[in-house]
Amino acid sequence: MPESKSSRIAPGPQGISFLKSILDFYRDPIQLFPKLHKQYGDIVRLQGMGYTAHLITQPEHVKYVLQDNAKNYQLSGVFDETSPVVGKGLTTNNGPSWLKQRRMVQSAFQHRYIPAYANAIVAYTEEGLSGWRVNIQRDQPLNVDAEILKINLRILGKLLFSVDFKPDDPFLRALAIVRKATIEQSRALIKLPAGPRFRRAARFLDNFAYAKINERRRGNPYRDILSTMMEATILQAEARMNNTELRDEIMTLFFAAYEDVANALAWTWRLLAGQPEIESKLRTEIQNVLGERLPTAADLANLPYLSMTVNEVLRLYPTTWSLLRDSITEDEIGGFHIPAGSMIIFDLHLTHRLPEYWRDPERFDPERFSPEQSAGRPRFAYFPFGGGPRQCIGNELALMEIKLILIRMMQLYRFTLASKTPIQMNPLSSLQPRGGVWVKVAKV
Repeated sequence: MPESKSSRIAPGPQGISFLKSILDFYRDPIQLFPKLHKQYGDIVRLQGMGYTAHLITQPEHVKYVLQDNAKNYQLSGVFDETSPVVGKGLTTNNGPSWLKQRRMVQSAFQHRYIPAYANAIVAYTEEGLSGWRVNIQRDQPLNVDAEILKINLRILGKLLFSVDFKPDDPFLRALAIVRKATIEQSRALIKLPAGPRFRRAARFLDNFAYAKINERRRGNPYRDILSTMMEATILQAEARMNNTELRDEIMTLFFAAYEDVANALAWTWRLLAGQPEIESKLRTEIQNVLGERLPTAADLANLPYLSMTVNEVLRLYPTTWSLLRDSITEDEIGGFHIPAGSMIIFDLHLTHRLPEYWRDPERFDPERFSPEQSAGRPRFAYFPFGGGPRQCIGNELALMEIKLILIRMMQLYRFTLASKTPIQMNPLSSLQPRGGVWVKVAKV
């Protein structure tokens, strides 16, 4: 009898080739996945040593897993490495409480809060960027990635906890320790137990989060994301969050938003440096709409080229460069059998460059996100914040922060790359520019 469609096994490396692929993944997954796609096709099976995974690249298949049949694909067990820090927050929770938590956290991202969030973003951006004048006076380059990270961490502290973090704050030091350790652990071939330094840092973060929750339980009048989530539990008595759930969600948000804005803006200036006509067009739009005044959330709707530019940056350098899911029951994708327990790998960096959807895909061209060029393009040809029920809950806030900071950078300064040496990608939990993006700063 002819083989049934559902029993077809996707092609992929086997034997020595499989082992080599595993080693190549730990060396540089950004280089590995395009090679596998070119050699084996749109669905690649990686199987060996009791391990089965499928790399999928086509928008229709991405949509199927993330949206159409999302109930059969849970977050990968790889994310369990972050559980000591974020508990059962939205990025790790696969249990029945996930939907309740999602609805509660979503309350903090309602549009009525956005203007206040934007004002805080602009205020901290203004303070942070003012310090760059010292680099101008001393004729010293600065690392955009590192400097924006400092600004972003202050913004997160304000929005989440109503705390003004200084660069050497113990909370930030502890967070850096646990982030580094969890990233290394998730990529390690051999898993080792957490060391005392990690445990101390994780315990400090726990105590900090619970202290902020208890402050609000005592009725302290804060207006931040933590307070908003707590109010949502009161308004919806059937779905209240306890202290542990609140702690998990607030640490999840901080952990997830730690460096993405900084990385995105670093890549933005790396790209603009090579395309002065795009930078000029962007500056002209900002000048025409805002002049020298500070931006607000409402202004962003009047800056379409800014939105197209940020979208194009995230196409080329998606901060979350990969997503992982585990199949709960067996399934079929693209005519190939997917066994229960198979890991599904999405490489956003690869899908965002498929030539059938992106003409001249390596070129930096914001116009490809114009309404005319976007017409007919599949939804999941571009998904920098994921999609479906588990789409990043803070995507609109992240985009707003990127745009507001970029506006003020352009209103105040001009930048030139300190070196023309190509910048390599460092694919960790987010897509970092290896070594940062160093620029020389001049006043506008």
